[in-house]
Amino acid sequence: MMRKSYILIFVIFGICLQANSQPLVSVILDKDTVDVGEELSMILKISDTKPLGRLSINYAPIGEITNLAMNQDSSLIQTDDIDIEWLESPFGDTDETTTFDTQRGPNGKYELEQKLRLRIWDFGYFSFPHPIYMDATTKDTLTVRALQSQPLYVQFDTAGIPADTTQVINAFAPISKEKRNWKDFLWLIIVIALIVMAVLLSYIQSRRKQKNLDLDYEPVEDIGPQLPAHITALSKLRVLRENRLWEQGAVKEYQSKLTYVIREYLENRFEIQGLESTTSEIKEALETKDFDQTHNASLTRILQVADLVKFAKAKPTDSMHEEFLDEAFRFVEETKQEITEENQDDHGTE
Repeated sequence: MMRKSYILIFVIFGICLQANSQPLVSVILDKDTVDVGEELSMILKISDTKPLGRLSINYAPIGEITNLAMNQDSSLIQTDDIDIEWLESPFGDTDETTTFDTQRGPNGKYELEQKLRLRIWDFGYFSFPHPIYMDATTKDTLTVRALQSQPLYVQFDTAGIPADTTQVINAFAPISKEKRNWKDFLWLIIVIALIVMAVLLSYIQSRRKQKNLDLDYEPVEDIGPQLPAHITALSKLRVLRENRLWEQGAVKEYQSKLTYVIREYLENRFEIQGLESTTSEIKEALETKDFDQTHNASLTRILQVADLVKFAKAKPTDSMHEEFLDEAFRFVEETKQEITEENQDDHGTE
């Protein structure tokens, strides 16, 4: 009989020693009573006399808070998931596993302490379980001793509710109007900005087209409308060669006059809108006329070089100016209308 008693005592003593060798965990709240939505802090703590090493913590159990008031009158308590707002925590609003290193404290114990901030938006008595602690290397769950946490009472704040609510009900209270700010007119600002941009783009395009058609050419002499188009053009090209404006620094003026002569020639020779069209529009219009397309390259060079000089500030050499002038002479000569007796009669009767 005595032997059995000794064995029982040793077993109980061994169980106590084993329990004392397990890490101690606790969940501590800074308040025992709060109003619905009031902020409070929760401290999670694990400690042991021997090194704990690197721990992985699974916070999922914390989200499974128990409402103790449901045992008394569940008809008045929210039975769905309890609405918890985490303000500051190592896991955000989701259940996650995070790894930490434990450190030895001043008391000689190895501890890990974390502080969380939260709000509860349901009322009742709540009990908070501790998280699951695991060895970060082996992923084994630690066997721990848990201190019973003190329940939290969450109540409604009735301080702002009047005793007689009939005195504050006013069915005919005027509707308060919110003051307007610039955000209320944001749509109008955007519309006005788009309109202004459209006007500016239209203006820029018109100016660009006007520059493309900037053919401010002063007639050299009044030859008369009876002459064929190529005679008028060749006469004006000769005047340009004699004046040699590019040698006087008037490169832009020279190119403008040169393109004017060619455009005027095309308009009179092929009956197209040469003075009011862009280079691409001129080439497209000539496709329907008796214009030999082999001269397209020459025409394009003459017109495009003038555009480069006027708008891209290109500076051709003196020899290039002469080459383009020669090319203009060749273009007119090779595309001129052959004069027959019938043509001469037509010009004479005009």
